[in-house]
Amino acid sequence: MTGPVRLAYAPPATQSRLLQHVNTPSSPEHRILSGEKFTVLMKTIPRSVYFDYQERMQSAKNDHMIVLSESGIGAPEPNTPSRVIHAVEDYNYFKYDNTSLWSPGIRWVPDYRAGAEGLSDNRNSGRVYLRAAAFCQGFGTSLLDELKGALFKVMDLVGRASPALAPYLAPTAGVVKGIFLIIDKLESQRMGHEIMRTSELSLWPIGTGDQAGYPALRRGSYVLFFEDVYLENLELNLDNIVVGTSARVERIPPHLVIDILGGLLALPSAPSENQLSASQGLDILEKYDSKFRIPAKDEPSETGKLIEGLIKIGESSYQVSLIKRFLYLKTLANPLPTQVARLEELREMLQSDFSGINWNL
Repeated sequence: MTGPVRLAYAPPATQSRLLQHVNTPSSPEHRILSGEKFTVLMKTIPRSVYFDYQERMQSAKNDHMIVLSESGIGAPEPNTPSRVIHAVEDYNYFKYDNTSLWSPGIRWVPDYRAGAEGLSDNRNSGRVYLRAAAFCQGFGTSLLDELKGALFKVMDLVGRASPALAPYLAPTAGVVKGIFLIIDKLESQRMGHEIMRTSELSLWPIGTGDQAGYPALRRGSYVLFFEDVYLENLELNLDNIVVGTSARVERIPPHLVIDILGGLLALPSAPSENQLSASQGLDILEKYDSKFRIPAKDEPSETGKLIEGLIKIGESSYQVSLIKRFLYLKTLANPLPTQVARLEELREMLQSDFSGINWNL
């Protein structure tokens, strides 16, 4: 029997799957290679999150639970994750296993860049990292409606719920206070006892991570436990819920289930390249806002200008990154099939956006 862990893996399958240690050697067909597309989704919030922390919620007189993720691609330091809110609900809502979330998308990667890939000399640049948090909050009904309404607008814009942008879409004091409270609680040591936070899951590109004994980036399901657990006699059932396979399993700690899937499979539909560029603009705002606390705009016209400006920033930076990627892939002497496919895809995109340039040279 191995020791207790907080992270587990289950390979892609159409039936129940026994949980494995995240360091278990990966099958070649499940690995994600340079040039591939993949999507990270929050799949399940099981009711154990509610039942194990019911007393804490009630004693603190909190009436709602928030579940969010933090993710990024790059070196361990500086660690500046993008945050996405997946649920803000009355905590009684969490009495049931939730497998249909109103904000499932964590991250879309249209072109994975393993290792340095022409970006830098840092071998950790291809590392994918993520973790999740859940905590209780005493939102009143009116503030909750404002908060959810703002987040839905963000979802309509780019298919994700970014805490940083919500205050600009619904610039009222209540929403601003609620959003900043979420960020402040996550970053405050004082409030750590109120927050359930998973361990960070780091996944590494083939050839760096797996050879050094670290978890390899691969398709499949990842279970993030809030407490230590022994994986023996545990499996992920067809509903993406962890269950015991033996009567010896007396209690399964609260956990969240996250899937990494091949392709851009965001729900309800795959995001366009423009949505991805807008999402990049949100990341720029979120990282800036986390340091400088940009004041909310009071005039709707100003809000509209800000959103438009963010999308343009995102589109411009995204196009620059595509050109750099195209030029880098052209230099490869022995590219992978996935890199060849991405090169041709980029050629078509750039030819459409910059028709005055011959991209076939």
